Order: sequence, then C-alpha cells, then structure tokens
Amino acid sequence: MKTKCIHYYLFLHLLLFGISNCSIPESNSNFSFLVYLSKIRNTGADNTVTPPVTVPPATATPVTATPGPPTPITPKVLSLTPINNSTNVLIGTPITIVFDKPMDLTTLTMISTDGTCTGNIQVSSNNFITCMGGTVSLSADQLTVSITPKTSPCVESTYTLQFKVSTGVKDTTGNPLTSEFLNTTTFQTQQAFVRVGVSGSSNIVNALAVSCNTLYVGGNFTTVGSSTRNNIAAINLATGLESSVNIGTNGTVNTILINAGIVYIGGTFTSAGGQSRNNAVAIDPLTGAATPWNPNGSGQVMSLVYNGATVYTGGAFTTIGGQARNRIAELDLTNGNATAWNPNASLGTINTIAYDATNVYLGGNFTSANIGGQTYTHLAAVSRSTGAGVAGWCPTTTTFPVSALVLTGGVLFAGGAFGGNLCSLTIYNFGGLNPANAASSGYPSGGGTGAGAAVNALAVSGNNLYVGGAFNGAGAFFNQVRNYLGSTTTAGVLNSWDPNANNTVNAITTVGSAVIIGGTFTTINGGTAAVRLAIVDANTGVIRP
Repeated sequence: MKTKCIHYYLFLHLLLFGISNCSIPESNSNFSFLVYLSKIRNTGADNTVTPPVTVPPATATPVTATPGPPTPITPKVLSLTPINNSTNVLIGTPITIVFDKPMDLTTLTMISTDGTCTGNIQVSSNNFITCMGGTVSLSADQLTVSITPKTSPCVESTYTLQFKVSTGVKDTTGNPLTSEFLNTTTFQTQQAFVRVGVSGSSNIVNALAVSCNTLYVGGNFTTVGSSTRNNIAAINLATGLESSVNIGTNGTVNTILINAGIVYIGGTFTSAGGQSRNNAVAIDPLTGAATPWNPNGSGQVMSLVYNGATVYTGGAFTTIGGQARNRIAELDLTNGNATAWNPNASLGTINTIAYDATNVYLGGNFTSANIGGQTYTHLAAVSRSTGAGVAGWCPTTTTFPVSALVLTGGVLFAGGAFGGNLCSLTIYNFGGLNPANAASSGYPSGGGTGAGAAVNALAVSGNNLYVGGAFNGAGAFFNQVRNYLGSTTTAGVLNSWDPNANNTVNAITTVGSAVIIGGTFTTINGGTAAVRLAIVDANTGVIRP
C-alpha cells in the first residue's frame, strides 16, 4: 500500500528496521532526511554500517504442576448368579455377586429374615416392597459375595429377582461403589425327584401333598426308602430321598393338608407326632412334632380342605372340635374348635370335599342321608354360609360311592365307583357336572367316555385333568387302553399321557411339569420299578430317573 507515513511512526520504524520497509517515493522532499536518519541508525562509531539488531523472541518459563493425590479406583460389580434366563438352578445353590476388587465384609449388609428392605445389599421379588432375608459370606479372595436365602426357592418354579447394591458397599481400602448397582434376573429351578419307594404293613399310599421342596406321603406303611416311617413321611423333592424329619402315626393316614407351613393330617389313629391325637393332628414340619391343635375327632377323618381361617373336615366322626358334628364340620385352624356351621350328615362317611363361592360339595358313602335338611345319596351340596342343603340338587340317586371331587373352571369333576349313573347323567366312574344344578357341564358323558372301573383320585394342572384308580386294559379309559392312570383336557379331549402302572392308584398331586402318584403299584411305564410312589412327566408320562 502506497501512502504517506506519519512522521513519528516513520521515525520509530526507521530506527528499528531501516528505511527499506517504508514505501515513500524518492521525489518526496523528506526522502533525503529519512535516508540520513537511516544511516545514523545503521552506522557505528567507526562509520561502518551495522546490520539491524535482532531481538530474540521471549522464552516462556515452564511451569511444573504440583502432583495431587491419585484418583481412587472404585470397585464395581462384574457379575451375579443365577444368570438371567438360566434353567435347572439347583436348590441350595447360593446367590452370588462378583466384584473386581477385594471387598470389606462389614459393609456387605442385608436383612436376615424376609421383610422391609434395608441394608447395603437388597434382593426382592416385588420391586423392593419387601426384600429377601439371608446370610452373607465372602470368598477367600474377598471378590465373591454369597447369599444364602432365609427362605429356599422351590423346585419346578420360575423366579424374577431384583438386586440393589448401594454405595455403602466398600472395598478393603475403603473405596465405595461409584454408583448404586441395579439388576434383574429371571431363572427356573431344578426338576423335582422321587427316588424312594414305600413298603411294609399294608403297603398302600392314600394321600399326597406338596409344600415347596417337600412331598408328604400318607397311607399305611412302615418304611420309606431305607428309613422307618410309620404311615406318614416327608420326602425331599430336590434329592428325591426321604427327609430326616420323622412324624409317625399309629394308624392309617387318609388325607394331608398344607397351610402356612403347617402339615394337617387326618386318618384313623390315636397317636401322631409324639402326642396323643385322635384322627386329626397338626405337625410342625421342621421337627415332626404335634402342635397344640387338637380337634379330637371321635371317628376317622377322610378329608381336610382349606377354607381361609378354617378347614372343612369330612369323615365318620360324630364329635369333633369340642362339638357334636356328624361326619362334616368346619374347624378353626388356630385352635381346632368347631364353628357354628353344621350340615349334620345323618349317616355314612364323607370321603371328599370341594367348594365354590356359594356351596360346599360333599362326596362319600351315604345312602338317603339327611344332610342340611335335604336327602342325598353319595353326593350332596350345602350352603357355604348356612350349611343348609341345596334343594333339588342331584335328586337322582347316585349308584355307588364318590371318592374324589375337584372343582375347576366352573366344572365339578367327580370320581368314584358309580358305574353309569351320576345325578341322572350317564357318567362312568368319573365326569364333570355343572356345580350350580348338578346338570351336564358339557364334559363328555355316555358311551365311550369315563373309566371302566373305580376312580379314586383326580388332580388338575393347567388345562389337564389327571385320573387314577382301578381301571385297566382295553377300553378302560375313554374307550382306550389305559392302566390305572389316564388324562384328558378339562374340556374332555383325551390326552396321550399313559404312565401305565401295574396296580391301583389312590392319590395324585402335581408339581411344576410333573405328576406324583401313589397307590399299590410296583412298576410304571410297563416295567420300571416304582414301589407305590412315582413321579412322571406331566406331558409324556415317562418316569423321572
């Protein structure tokens, strides 16, 4: 750019850089003066021209940072078990949480019994409304936390657990988790097993009941597996072997009910659980000892059915729970006393009980019995609120006794030895009724249905009805070959399920994907040894090893 320089700027510029950098026309009157100044700047004392002074650039002085404390390496959770979507998780396997650093055991706190969620480690199945209790231990390398639940998971079950590990958890150097750890895992527990047989005395199983990982077996026997067990035994379903708990009665067990962890037993005995008890008893499952509950029935008890705070009780007694009660009663589950409910069956024996919101249904061995003011033969219905008989319900005489009742999906299934006559319907030894009026429920009846001989046991799991009894051979079950066991859907479609026992079945219950059966048989699946007790697949009927 060609422009005039301001004098003082030119002066400074010439002093520092010489004239060459200032663009001024030589014709300018000031040019000679500027040349003179330039020479003065660049000429030494000896009149020699010196080059311009080079000013070195400023050098920055390096700043050394003072080192601070090292950043702590906080612990973190690496994994937990059971792994999400895992199957066949063995009962007794602890829950584990694996950390990447050795942990301080004193900070690994959790509640010891199931209840309100507190502690640095929380495990819940209901979004932390309540939490699982348990004990915590730490591996030798202090990396793996093991939790043993206070309440064991049950066989053949699916669980979803939520985990919460708080920042209160610390490693051995005092470093906490950086943030709260949250995770959810879903898993299935192992299959149930039964690997013992029943023998001695009359060699018969009459009753079965499952409570989580324990199968209770009742009947008339003296040995289960390799242990002496008189008429009642507990079997560990995780191992399939008899439990160390020894209850014992001095007579036959006909029925077993589990409620709130207590085992209620009915039968024909005068001693049970180490105490004098007549025909009904409640047992502590941990010790096998009788509890104070003592209805003191005057005759045999055939059926116990849970009803909230009470239990419906049927049999051949005339007094029970401190009151005169003929063959049917309602007992308080706390003290064993009879309630005011009293249908008062005039004769016979009540073998089996079912109920719905309106009525209680009674099956048994009674002919023209007055029950609740109405006359019934082998099958009756009484009001659940008053005990009065339902007028006009099943008015036609049922030919022979009813041994089993199951109410599900609005259908009352009945089993027994009543041939082809049940409440005016052509039903052969088992079938379905409409509970409101004892008319047809739509379940198949007539020729080619039912069973060819007595049905002693019924059980329902999902949409399937399992049937056991004395029927066998060609045409024995829905006109097909079935030996002592068969199954249909609850709608009456024949299933292929065919365990093929070699003798009578008296009791059936279910657990997960399995059916447990008891009776007098000694083989299943056409020859596999199973002495009066077996567990088979609910779909295939194949016995479990």
